[in-house]
Amino acid sequence: MINKPSHILFWEKMLLVVVLCLMFTESKSQPTNIEHKNFASVSLTQLIYLDIRLAYERRINPSQGIRLAFSYKPAVTSFTDATIINLGLKATGWCYRYTDEWLYISLGYRYYFNKNKTIYTSPELFYKKMNADNIVFSYGGGGGSTILTNIYEARSMKGNIMGMNLLLGKKFRIKCSEGFHLGFDMFAGLSIRYKSLRTWTFGSVKTIHPHDSSPRPSVIPISQDPLISNESFWQISPQFGLLLYVSWK
Repeated sequence: MINKPSHILFWEKMLLVVVLCLMFTESKSQPTNIEHKNFASVSLTQLIYLDIRLAYERRINPSQGIRLAFSYKPAVTSFTDATIINLGLKATGWCYRYTDEWLYISLGYRYYFNKNKTIYTSPELFYKKMNADNIVFSYGGGGGSTILTNIYEARSMKGNIMGMNLLLGKKFRIKCSEGFHLGFDMFAGLSIRYKSLRTWTFGSVKTIHPHDSSPRPSVIPISQDPLISNESFWQISPQFGLLLYVSWK
């Protein structure tokens, strides 16, 4: 099993603490903000992965809203650290040299059903286009109690992902002024998605080393005639998010 980088684990834990505090915070002193019809937000959860995800929600009436989200995550050069990448059916692996980039867009409907119109259900349709160019992808190849095997591949990958998110969420508002509000939007749910992936593998190398030592530097032999593979599959995964939003009339 591959562990996440320590900085990602730290920020995920911090977000979990914030969410738990919000869940157990009484909001009875906060009046409703159903008079506001415009909501703009940024995803704090996605910022951990350098994904800049912005959204705009328009309230049709106090109980219903339409939400449009868009995000871009750049490919970041990283020679000294590694970033998790999971584009295919193989085990999640480390991505060295360049990380993946993606574009994301979604359109959702929100129905607010509690008295203060702060708790909602939301189906969302989304599309995500992913690209990983000139990366070194590493994943575990097995091993025993003392020996670890890693496989390093030089590859490029392109993926198209579409599907639906089924979410349940709640807004927690901080009143700044009569015409301007600030708050958090927390949600959880399931994502049903269809992935189509194309991979060009230019070469690979296998390293074997003891568990208590790092792998030695290796050279990946590069071929001008890459091995091309295609994968298409359905996937169901849990969803969790924490947004920071502003609203106005």
